Amino acid sequence: MSYLDHINRCNHYTLTARFPFLIDGVRYGFVTQEFAQLLNQFPDVFTWTQTELKLSPKLNTAQKRTNAVAEVLSILRTQGLFAAWNDELFGIKNNFDDPEVMSIQRAAVAYFGLRAYGVHVNGLVNTSQGQKLWVATRAKNKNTFPGMLDHIVAGGQPAGTGLLENVIKEADEEASIPVALSSQAKLKSTITYCGESTQGLKPDTLFCFDLQLPKEFIPQSNDGEVESFELISLEKVASIINTTEQFKPNCNLVIIDLLIRKGVIDNRDNELSQRLRQPLP
Repeated sequence: MSYLDHINRCNHYTLTARFPFLIDGVRYGFVTQEFAQLLNQFPDVFTWTQTELKLSPKLNTAQKRTNAVAEVLSILRTQGLFAAWNDELFGIKNNFDDPEVMSIQRAAVAYFGLRAYGVHVNGLVNTSQGQKLWVATRAKNKNTFPGMLDHIVAGGQPAGTGLLENVIKEADEEASIPVALSSQAKLKSTITYCGESTQGLKPDTLFCFDLQLPKEFIPQSNDGEVESFELISLEKVASIINTTEQFKPNCNLVIIDLLIRKGVIDNRDNELSQRLRQPLP
C-alpha cells in the first residue's frame, strides 16, 4: 500500500442508486432506495417520491426534526436495523460552521449519507533521535478495526460541541491526558474524503491537531478501547503506512498530512495534499 493507495481506499464510492435526502429543500445526504422505502412507513416524518427523500416541512425547527427522527430511529433499532448504538448525537450541517439543522444518532449518519466531522490528534514528542509520534493499538474487542494502529486521540464530533472541547474530552477518555496538556493542541489542517460502507455513504471531514507532549508523559487508556501505546519515529511511521495496512484507514490520511507538513514525505508536485482534500458530494 502506497500513500496514494491509502488515500484512494478512503475515497471509493458511487452515487449510482443513491437518492438525495432533503431538509427544507436543501440536500444534506444520499440514501438508498431500500432505506428510503423503509422510512416511507413514517409519513408524518418522511416522504419518498421515488427520486428523493424529504423530511416533513411541518418539522420546521432543529429540535422538532431531532425529536421526530429520533422516534423513527428508535423503532428501527428495535427492528434490528442498527448493529451498533452509542447514544451519541451528531449535528447535521453541510459545512462545519453552519448552524445545525438537526441532530441525529451517530449510528444512523451513514444510512442517510450525511456529512460527519471528527478530530484526530497527532501526539508528538521531541527526542534526541528526532520527533516521534505516539501510536495506539486498538483493543481486540473493538467492534470496528480491532487490533489496528490508531492515533493517541481521535473521535467523532458530537452535536453542540466545540473542536478543542472535543479534543480535551477524547484526550482524557482515550489516553488520560490532563487538560493542562490537551488544551494546548493546535489545529493544523483539515482533510476530507468520501467512502462507503454497508450502512451507506460516508462523506467525512477530519480536523487534524498537533499536540506537543513532554517526554515524561506516558499515555494510559481510560476507557479500555486501547490495548497499548508506543512512541515511534516519524520515519518508521512513514514506512509502516507506505508498506502496510496496519493503521486504521482514515488515520493514514491524517498522518500522511502530518508527514508532508514535517517534510518526511516528498510532496513537490502537491498531488498528495490535493488528494487529501477531496470535494464532498
